[in-house]
Amino acid sequence: LVALCSIAIFIQRHRLLTQDVPNNGRFPVQPTRTITTTQTTKAQTRRTPTNLHHHVHHNKPVPRVVTRAPPKAVIGYAVTITGCGDQILIDGAAILSHSIHTNSYPTNPTSHYAYKLYAFVHPDALPCAVGLKELGYEVQERETAVVVADIKGDFLRENIHKVGCCGAAELIKLYAYTLVEHPVVVHVDCDVLILRPLDELFDAMLDSDTGSKSVAHKSTTIPYMFPAKVDPQTPIPAFFTRDYNLAYYGKKYPGIQGGFLVVRPNTQVFDDYISIITEGNFVKGSGWAGLGIGNFWGGRTIQGVVSYYYDHFHPRTAVELNRCLYNSMSDSAKPECLKDDSKHTPKTTEDCED
Repeated sequence: LVALCSIAIFIQRHRLLTQDVPNNGRFPVQPTRTITTTQTTKAQTRRTPTNLHHHVHHNKPVPRVVTRAPPKAVIGYAVTITGCGDQILIDGAAILSHSIHTNSYPTNPTSHYAYKLYAFVHPDALPCAVGLKELGYEVQERETAVVVADIKGDFLRENIHKVGCCGAAELIKLYAYTLVEHPVVVHVDCDVLILRPLDELFDAMLDSDTGSKSVAHKSTTIPYMFPAKVDPQTPIPAFFTRDYNLAYYGKKYPGIQGGFLVVRPNTQVFDDYISIITEGNFVKGSGWAGLGIGNFWGGRTIQGVVSYYYDHFHPRTAVELNRCLYNSMSDSAKPECLKDDSKHTPKTTEDCED
């Protein structure tokens, strides 16, 4: 019987040295080691006792650390909150934050751009700010970008609060141009989901600063809506998409979709916007400066004034992206609206349902 017990003890100790055992308090175990490469084997992650001294030889392979170059830049991502709604707003901001994190450096191995999150919050929406901070957003309280009473044009001053989702408060989105600590800022609504890295857009903007204009503009990785309208000699100040669902057939200027703007921060551009809005040259029935820009949803605020700025004051600088691939809203824009308005010919890009 004594011999059998000795054999049993020997076998038990041998098992402790050669395989995983539950930690019952008698044998403290090491935590599983983290291997920094993907070539993790069972032997590398095996737990072994630390207080047994029966000629145990621990093979501890040196981890092979995979290092990456630093990010090319830190991109600012901003959202605007003009009022507190229900929990859906916070849920959307949480999902957006996660999608940006998943598709940015260093989490995504194909992305070379890190990120920082911002939330421009109107004073009326401050009760929502605590939840946004917990999600990683830097909350910046922002008043409406213009003093409505200072707008010179009577029609705009008296009606700017009646349009779009939030009236004049939506102009808070223009503060994206003031985040000059970032080379590029992406302003999106809280119902947006980033599905893959946007590195090709950031590269195009930053390459245009280093003399690689032709490479940036001719890149086949960026599907423009109307490539013929892109000036290959001009640095890119902004990317956007248009909202053709709200366009009127025969109108030259469909509005820019205000839920997705990629811009180069520039305080002078911000000041230009404020001057344009304060001047208030919006004609009832014919839009900004009577040019037909602004007769659509949000035309007196962000959708209209951004269109006015890039279509009239700085044409062929900002680039319209293919709406089927960027800022796609799974909509059903009327085919007659999707025309290259410079030649009044049917668009040559594919339908979104394709």
